[in-house]
Amino acid sequence: MLNRNGVLCIMLAAVLCTSACGPTERWLQRNINPDTFEKEMESKYYTLLLMVKPGHADTHVNRARAYMELGEYDQALDDFTKAIELDPKNYWFYLDRAVAYYDMGLLEDAVADFTTITEMNPDFAPAYTGRGLARRELGLYNDALSDMTMAIELDPSLREGYYHRGDLYLFLGRARSAIEDFTTAIELDEEDAGAYLARADAYRDLGLYDNAIDDYDEAAKLDPMNPRAYVGWGEAYIHTGDPYRAIVVCSIAIKLDPSRAEAYGVRGSAHFHAGDYQSALDDAETAVELDPNYDRGYYTRGLVYAELGEKDRATMDLARACDNGIDDACAALAQMH
Repeated sequence: MLNRNGVLCIMLAAVLCTSACGPTERWLQRNINPDTFEKEMESKYYTLLLMVKPGHADTHVNRARAYMELGEYDQALDDFTKAIELDPKNYWFYLDRAVAYYDMGLLEDAVADFTTITEMNPDFAPAYTGRGLARRELGLYNDALSDMTMAIELDPSLREGYYHRGDLYLFLGRARSAIEDFTTAIELDEEDAGAYLARADAYRDLGLYDNAIDDYDEAAKLDPMNPRAYVGWGEAYIHTGDPYRAIVVCSIAIKLDPSRAEAYGVRGSAHFHAGDYQSALDDAETAVELDPNYDRGYYTRGLVYAELGEKDRATMDLARACDNGIDDACAALAQMH
């Protein structure tokens, strides 16, 4: 009896045989996407299985997962739903569909499925974490916190529970509580770059810039291709009076992602603090060109214009930044007038 790999090989051979009408290489380039080929073959394999043995819930789920990888969400939902109809007591199928709903932005549907799981298995911690994430996106912050806390109580070793609750605490301005959760997440997984990065943000929000620098450093070591770590690192360096190191790390961020407005904005601020006003102006202008809603770019550009004696331009940029919540811009504007 053929296994999955055997069927896939036969399917691949069939595909290649159809190229007899022309050069194989040219046909492959025109008809096969190497990035999705394996998942496309998987979905076809499970379709064949369902033709041979219809009504098999696990096969519908496996095909749905392949569809998810291909971005074919409607087909994935159809298969997840069919699996649930075939085996309505399997809460893992509800979990798959809940995740699909969440990824599609159908948050209320995701909450409904996560809730069904908690009713079927009240001790299943990931269902509370998932529901908490969906409720956060819906703006139900207290409910989200309750869910994440329940997940942690059910499974104190669930790193994701601490990380996501910490992230919500940070979003709500409760940086000290966030630090406690991120620290626990790091204790559970010392190579969790995301937890170091998030804890660094929390330290920065509290003005503990030396602690933030240490965590940004560790985050960059664990995930050297993440530009956000370098941007945060640069911002912390500026606050400790070291704009030159800030310029270096922000330049790394720009090399990794030349379209990241924030990286230019923070480097521009570092140039300003270093007294290089032309470089500061260049970076600030690039930042607002990349993201016209990046208010700190206008703030930095306003500071540069003020130093260069261009009062009208400075007033315009600082007023915009001030109106959009940059308190430092408001103070600079008041000082000018």
